[in-house]
Amino acid sequence: MGRHKQFERGEVTDKALRVFWRKGYLDTSLKDLEEATGIFKPALYAEFGDKAGMFLECIKYYRTHYARERLLRREPLGWRNIEDFLKPHITNQCEKSCFEVDVFSRDIPILERDLNRSIDKAIDHIPPLIKNNLKHAGLDSAKLDILTTTIFTFYCGLSTLAKSQSEANLEKQAVEFLNFIRS
Repeated sequence: MGRHKQFERGEVTDKALRVFWRKGYLDTSLKDLEEATGIFKPALYAEFGDKAGMFLECIKYYRTHYARERLLRREPLGWRNIEDFLKPHITNQCEKSCFEVDVFSRDIPILERDLNRSIDKAIDHIPPLIKNNLKHAGLDSAKLDILTTTIFTFYCGLSTLAKSQSEANLEKQAVEFLNFIRS
């Protein structure tokens, strides 16, 4: 008779996510995951298949529980959502950056090479959400594409800077950028 698992999948995924977020896919070892989750390698393999499977599960978990683009889906759509999306709201050290930006820039090329398959690009879904909010804010349709790209690029840059700058400095940069693009 098989043993019943003694852990909750979401809780383990959240703990693993924080390790991957901090260290990246390549630099995270199974020992790191065992230590962070309190679950031994055989149980992790049984639950997630392998390290790559666990990483992919962490991406899905992040989108449900942490992803900032959820702010771009709130009603009413408009500038307020874009402002909240860009301004930092850091609740722990990991959240200083965007896991999906980190994944897109650091981990997806490694995973695609190692797994020999394409992985859903982590952040391709964000620009349409920004654009939709800009439309609802009454922005001139001729400016929608360029402003969407500009805001998205700023967000990616801000997320990268978040690893080395204070929340106050990030907030200042976001406010200055928002004031500039709204003028």
